[in-house]
Amino acid sequence: MIAYKPEGVKVPIKLWGKDDEYRSSAFVVEQAENLSKLPFAFHHIALMPDYHAGYGMPIGGVLATEEMIIVKYNIMGYYAWR
Repeated sequence: MIAYKPEGVKVPIKLWGKDDEYRSSAFVVEQAENLSKLPFAFHHIALMPDYHAGYGMPIGGVLATEEMIIVKYNIMGYYAWR
C-alpha cells in the first residue's frame, strides 16, 4: 500500500497497486485528487489494485464520508453504505 497527500488536498490517497502505473494514468490521478478535495471526504481515498478511469470517480475507488462509504465498482454503478 502506498499513501501520499498532494499539496492542497483534504485527505490522503491510499493506493493498493503499483505507484508507477498510477502516476502514468494522469486522468486517474486527477480524479483521485479531486475526490480528496471534497469538503465531505473523510480519512482517506482508497484505490484498489484494479483501479482505472471512470466517470467522475475512478473505478475501483472508495470515498469515505462522515455519513457513508461510496464505492465505484464498475462503469455503471456505485454502492453506498451508511
